[in-house]
Amino acid sequence: MTPMRIRALVPSPDEERAVVVLEDVERRLQFAFSADLHEAHRLGRAVGSAQCTCNPIYDFIESLMSTLQAAMTRVVLDDAGALGIRAVVWLQCGDARLTIPCYPPDALGLALRAKVPIYATAEALAYARPLTSTGDVPRPGAVEVSQWLRRVSPDDF
Repeated sequence: MTPMRIRALVPSPDEERAVVVLEDVERRLQFAFSADLHEAHRLGRAVGSAQCTCNPIYDFIESLMSTLQAAMTRVVLDDAGALGIRAVVWLQCGDARLTIPCYPPDALGLALRAKVPIYATAEALAYARPLTSTGDVPRPGAVEVSQWLRRVSPDDF
């Protein structure tokens, strides 16, 4: 498995879905998957790209894990075939190791809050693209530039 980190969370070109972009920690590979736009707002709060960082469902899950004396140890992203990317949250509960399927953006949000590693399997990374040899981040796409142009004003310069 390859350690990953979240690189970006952006609206899709049609602005009906969100695109979650991850890269490996060595900045060699990048891959993305789409998520329901409204559901991705929770991940946006965990990433810190939203004004409000409150997240009641994550708070509840963390309280539940605490009550059960379970600790999240990692999140693993895997290929789900025609369904896209799936995520599994790994928990340690006493001597038991548990794996629980989770909606990928929520698994990533929980991993960020718990400060646990995020991994991707080789099967998931089959959809990755290599970054440039220097590890430079690709230039913003038309959607990102369009959004920036809507927000920029002469006072910004």
